[in-house]
Amino acid sequence: MPGHVASKVLDVTADKTEIGLISNVVYGQGPSRGYANVPLQMDILQPKTQVKKPAILFVTGGGFINANKDNGIQLRMHLAEHGYVVGSINYRVAPTAKFPEPLEDVKAAIRYLKANAGR
Repeated sequence: MPGHVASKVLDVTADKTEIGLISNVVYGQGPSRGYANVPLQMDILQPKTQVKKPAILFVTGGGFINANKDNGIQLRMHLAEHGYVVGSINYRVAPTAKFPEPLEDVKAAIRYLKANAGR
């Protein structure tokens, strides 16, 4: 047929693990900005596999005055693509939070990941 182009089936294999995102998981609560209980949230990047994977807790930089869990997505995706479950957290920050509250939030996130490792 004139103008007809033969089609081909391409065999393409993925070279990266599929990553799932679980957004806004509440890993704890704490007093903040005059409220008795404010939810502390975590986003989790999880390689789609049946095998348990080690976890990394990503604590965004910001001098404890900024804690945006959405930062560092390229690094977090890189870690997840290489087989790690990656949790990224919001935590209480200055000036409303006083030390050791931000550290307590990090510890609470680690405890949450450990307690839920089977899931």
